[in-house]
Amino acid sequence: MRRFLGRLAVLVVALPLATIVAPAAHAATAAPALVIGSDFPDPDVSRFGSTYYAYSTNNANGNVPVATAAALGGPWTRRGNALPTLGAWASGGLTWAPDVSVRADGRYLLYYTARSIATGRQCLGAATATSPLGPFSPV
Repeated sequence: MRRFLGRLAVLVVALPLATIVAPAAHAATAAPALVIGSDFPDPDVSRFGSTYYAYSTNNANGNVPVATAAALGGPWTRRGNALPTLGAWASGGLTWAPDVSVRADGRYLLYYTARSIATGRQCLGAATATSPLGPFSPV
């Protein structure tokens, strides 16, 4: 009887765990598709009109590289540097996490982080443009 109760206890614990841990037989994994086949980290993607715009953390292509596409799946075309000049308070090379939105007046607003020359810390900056491609000018 003791042996039976021991086996029953194992089944009571193991059976629910097996259903939680066991992978589904029908589940398949696939690698994500590469839509911009070059250095384009930490993108912000927005749709303005019928065009998608992707803005990247800085790299060799500028402070805020920008690319466009008619559909999220691409093809994407690199369009240059949306923020060629940082705010006077900022040093280059650490411009991260861009975010672009359209204001009520129709101008475009770019928020970004950059390294403060004075403090050595990452700080928020803002810039505006008349086009989502830029060039954005610091405010």
